[in-house]
Amino acid sequence: MAESADVLIRGATVYDGSGGAPRSADVALRGERIAVVGDASGLRASASLDARGLALAPGFIDVHTHDDFALLVRPEMDFKILGGVTTVVAGNCGLGAAPWSIARAWGAAFAPGGALPEWSDFASYLALLEREPPSTNAAVLVGHAVVRAAAMGTAQRRSDARELEAMRTLVREGRDAGAVGFSTGLIYEPGRWADAAEITALASEFAESGGLYATHMRDEGLGLLDSVRESIEVGRRTGVPVQISHHKASGQAAWGLVKESLRLIEQAQAEGLDVHADQYPYTAGSTALAAIVRNGAFDGRPGGLGRIPPDKVTIAAAPGHPEAAGARARLLALPPAADR
Repeated sequence: MAESADVLIRGATVYDGSGGAPRSADVALRGERIAVVGDASGLRASASLDARGLALAPGFIDVHTHDDFALLVRPEMDFKILGGVTTVVAGNCGLGAAPWSIARAWGAAFAPGGALPEWSDFASYLALLEREPPSTNAAVLVGHAVVRAAAMGTAQRRSDARELEAMRTLVREGRDAGAVGFSTGLIYEPGRWADAAEITALASEFAESGGLYATHMRDEGLGLLDSVRESIEVGRRTGVPVQISHHKASGQAAWGLVKESLRLIEQAQAEGLDVHADQYPYTAGSTALAAIVRNGAFDGRPGGLGRIPPDKVTIAAAPGHPEAAGARARLLALPPAADR
């Protein structure tokens, strides 16, 4: 009796994710598992699809998202599934889903108009995802900005021993609940006020769990190389794998620095450190306008984004001011730096 499968995809050009050349093959699915990749001509299936002339690949993993709240308010996740993404990593750039008392403000920004349920910590957030699973798989990171704001508000200084321990407690809660790592956004408030010692202490909480440290570094402009060195040093001191997020050289004066920054990453790898970077395929970045202003990108003050002329910035969205969407920024009279 011939073997059977639930779904048989015949004759697809298969890109299996190994980096090898694509090949023509049949793919059979049985339950939630791939049962055959190869010749399945003798297999019977409940459903069959002729995929000759079509490409087939495993689901893509989107390693850098801010889907923490979309997973709840738009669980169909059609904007990812329809692009072939079946797993998202959320909680990047220091932003995260817990504690709720802090995260709720970001929830309103990232999921405007969405009716968010309430939760308290990472355990209760992940429990919500378990009860109402979205269409994609989800892995989450503990966001530094959220735990720092919970421990010390908007203080623009280094943390003291008591505040650092409060942050470590929050990071441990996320780790023990199932978070896969720790993230920072070191050009953003309040993360940009943290020193390397604070980041190292918090990232070290994942040293024994197999988690990673993902960082939106503190300077992607002319200070790019020092930021890469700082990120690598966190990995060296903690033993935690490092993922440098959306690696770039920001601002025209910094263009070309990635040649050297990539060499730094390769040197770290040659030393045996687990350091990698991701990159998006766009010629423009995307962030909050407030971050551009606070980092001095318009007026030339030292900051993590480099020099960016206002007419090179396009307003993508402005809730409450739809007339501004699509407009170019312009330099206005700014308040003193201390007020920003």
